[in-house]
Amino acid sequence: MALYISETSGFQLKQHTLEHQVKRKSNKLLLPIYIDAYKAMGYKDEEIKEQ
Repeated sequence: MALYISETSGFQLKQHTLEHQVKRKSNKLLLPIYIDAYKAMGYKDEEIKEQ
């Protein structure tokens, strides 16, 4: 699966990821694709873990 990130899709991806995490709070595992997406948006590892 290819993941393309632009200014708007990056925001939508972040929004979707946060909603997904809220729905599945028991699952603490952040998928690598989401981590890569966060990094592509300029997040640092510490910021990703706090999300």
